[in-house]
Amino acid sequence: MKSPSSAFYIIGDIIPLLLLFYCFGHFGIKQLPQCIFFVIALVLNVGINILLKRLIQEDRPIPIRGDYGMPSGHSQACTFITTLMYLMTRNMTLLYIFSALSIVCFYHRYHFSFHSIQQIVVGAILGGILGFCAYRGWKKL
Repeated sequence: MKSPSSAFYIIGDIIPLLLLFYCFGHFGIKQLPQCIFFVIALVLNVGINILLKRLIQEDRPIPIRGDYGMPSGHSQACTFITTLMYLMTRNMTLLYIFSALSIVCFYHRYHFSFHSIQQIVVGAILGGILGFCAYRGWKKL
């Protein structure tokens, strides 16, 4: 199960992308302002993650040359997307599905030693906070 060629390895690694593709499909061209806002907010979220990794410089459980682990970018992206999408749509089914996929992603990051539990938790909390802040920004526009 720890093989990089296993289905769990591959699916767990791309969960943030799956969530993102759903969001683009949900908003689509008919809701272009929401889609553009979502992309800008997501880019800011990723930028904050990169900045924090460079500032904190905490290694991963299995170091990857030139890449730090705190906070987990996958965890941060999952909770950011989940939080922002739920707040923008108020769709409980979407919240349950995205939350379940996020938990699978968290477990994947820990199981394959990409991150410690602390790195995953910090990433998840930060993603939720940034998702909420992005929603508040959206409401002010």
